[in-house]
Formats: sequence, C-alpha cells, structure tokens
Amino acid sequence: MVALTLAESLLFLCIDYRGKVTKTFELRYSMAGALILDLALENKITISQEARPLIEYVEGSESTSTLHNELLKRINNSWARPVKRWIAKMGRGHRNVRKQLLLSLQEKRIIERKSGLLTRYAIINKTIQDEIINTLRNLQTTNQKTRNYIYCLVALIRIAKLLFKIPNIEFIETPPFEKEAIKTIADDKTRIYTAFVIHEIERFILINNILTTVSDCLECCDCA
Repeated sequence: MVALTLAESLLFLCIDYRGKVTKTFELRYSMAGALILDLALENKITISQEARPLIEYVEGSESTSTLHNELLKRINNSWARPVKRWIAKMGRGHRNVRKQLLLSLQEKRIIERKSGLLTRYAIINKTIQDEIINTLRNLQTTNQKTRNYIYCLVALIRIAKLLFKIPNIEFIETPPFEKEAIKTIADDKTRIYTAFVIHEIERFILINNILTTVSDCLECCDCA
C-alpha cells in the first residue's frame, strides 16, 4: 500500500466516482485535525496533558511533507497555543490545505487532474480505496503505527460526515467499533492525546454549527 498520511487518506476518500472532491464545513476542520494528528503520531509535536493542553514543537523535527513542514514551522515560530487554536487556524486556510494535499496525491500517482472547465480528478490507483478500507477493518494488526492510524482515521471519517459517501465502509457505524479501535493503542499517552484532539475537533465543529444556526435565525425575518 502507498504510504498516505491521515490528511491525505481523508481527502482521497472524499473524491467521488465523478472525480469531484467533497467540500463540507466538517471536512475542512477534520483535515486540520488530521494534520495535527499526523505530527503528533510521528512525535514531531507534543501535546501537554494539562487543564489547557498546548501544542509545542519538538526541537529538530522535520517532515517529508511540504504541508506538514509548513505547519511545523508555524508552530515553532509561535508561542505554545491550545489545540483548538491550531484547528481553527488551519481550518480557515482549508483551500490551501486541500490544494496541497491534492498535489501530494498527484505526485504519488494516486490521482490526476482532468482537463476541462470543472475541476475533477481521475483515480489512477484503483485499489488504494479498498486497501485503506481493509486496513480500517483490521483492528488486530500487530503494527502499532497502523493501529494508531486506524483509530484516528475512523474518528475523522465519522466527524467529517463521510459515512454515507464512501462505499463499503458501513462497518464504522457499528457503535463499539470506534471504542474498540482506540483500545488497540497500547501507549496511554498516545491514547490520551489522540482522543483529546478528536474531541477538540468535534467540539469546535459543534460550537460553530450552533453559532451559525443562531446567526441565521437572528437574520431570519420571522425571528426579527
């Protein structure tokens, strides 16, 4: 299987049979969270276990991904910020994030951009989606890195509301599946901070959806 980051896997799964990339409010912040989780799982950053957990740069860290390196530099050049601040910051720059992730998938010869008025992508590697889904099913893998990947991607797919957009992934709807997936993470520290980042993404999206609903309601003539 071609090695994909969480962010790349998430975006790849958003490309439908027409070659159109799904664009939703939930997805933009799920991608932001995926970038943070990628760095955390590779020990490029640390997340303090305090009342107000902060993201801090690990000295000397560097990634092979241009997008991840850009985020690392921003974290390194900034004071320690809460997880939700970085989710918000990267989420606001979602167009650039999506563009760079798509370029990365093209460089890895997984997709290619179609010519035409509308932006569409042809999937070159037809087996990659099946490989990702088969990996997600395999909770009993002996590879700890893969176990961490499984839990994070399952949670991100659910948060991004992609359950009904991806074929053959209904098994993730099984209530215990995500809970069983996190149990496969052996390291307590990793289990805590991955679960925390997932929680922060969910919380951020929920609060912003509530604020948007209230704002729309106040602007409605019937509510004035």
